[in-house]
Amino acid sequence: MKLTKRGCLLSGCLTPILAIAFSIIISSLIPSAARKALPSSARNIQEHYIGGFHPDFVRLLKAELPEEDLSTYLSNLNLTVKYDPEIHSKIKSTINIRYGDAPNWWDEPHSLDQCYFDYTQGDEYLKRVKWKNGWVYFSVTSW
Repeated sequence: MKLTKRGCLLSGCLTPILAIAFSIIISSLIPSAARKALPSSARNIQEHYIGGFHPDFVRLLKAELPEEDLSTYLSNLNLTVKYDPEIHSKIKSTINIRYGDAPNWWDEPHSLDQCYFDYTQGDEYLKRVKWKNGWVYFSVTSW
């Protein structure tokens, strides 16, 4: 009887750990949609993913990208809305969300001057691209 309880306890603990490890391994081997969408001119690509098998997640990507290739990246991601303070002032704080647990290399600009996004007020999903000084910053989050 003790072996059965231990076996169930062991498999009950190991299964979620193995599932998370498998998810991490797979996500590191298969490029994300954000990475695949980068033009071939992109260099020094860094990517970070926080999430698992639940709907809440954050993906961050930073890459060197010439400004002339930004429109290609935006098109590949289907991002057409550029932040406009007169139109989007009610959602500014959501669009300009900060990621407290982001890696040290995540130094995206605070400005929304070169910010393109996919978000509708009330949604629980935000996809955003910012560009500054030769670097593109992609983030997508679901909460």
